[in-house]
Amino acid sequence: MRKKCMLIILLLLTIGQFYSGKAQAAKVKAGFFPLAHFYEFNSEYDASGYGADYLKALAMQGGWDYQWVYYPDWEAALAGLDKGEIDVLAPAQRTSSREQKYDYMPFPIGFELGALFGRSKDYALDYMDMSALQGKNVGCTEDMIFQHTFERFLKNHDTTVNFVYYKNSKDLLEALRNGKEDIILDSLMVKNDDVKILAEFGAAPIYFLV
Repeated sequence: MRKKCMLIILLLLTIGQFYSGKAQAAKVKAGFFPLAHFYEFNSEYDASGYGADYLKALAMQGGWDYQWVYYPDWEAALAGLDKGEIDVLAPAQRTSSREQKYDYMPFPIGFELGALFGRSKDYALDYMDMSALQGKNVGCTEDMIFQHTFERFLKNHDTTVNFVYYKNSKDLLEALRNGKEDIILDSLMVKNDDVKILAEFGAAPIYFLV
């Protein structure tokens, strides 16, 4: 309980420093996008899920207000943070390039895994069947944060693949669904009912960007 209280206090201090000089009553604009169980939303774009509930709890503890800003995918939300349209965004892994551009809240809010996905009804591919992956095309986004981790995973299993790049995660998932790609690389958090997991790797902490 003590650790949990300290975490909340430190996160609130981070937000307080970020908003120093602004009116106390100002709303914190939080970006969100479709991400099963982490961000879900109704017809009025009111967010729910783990990430949304986490931010709501912080707002309640800190006595500040927030406003949800919807984006179609992670890439669009990150661009919104760059433009100053929003103030906070999650989930984000810590990388050296991002640390040069963004601030992170001091403690992680959870962990995520990288994963390979196939269509749920594609019975030619099974979980951890590395021989079936050999030489196959694997779709991923141009800035896929799990690519290097996946390359190490492949090396450990003496397997090689060909990467096919997509502009954003929405296009990537659509390529899998319409059969343009049989395998894609993404975060395990994008898992839904019409895809199946082919491999998991690379657990990493995730944060709020501010």
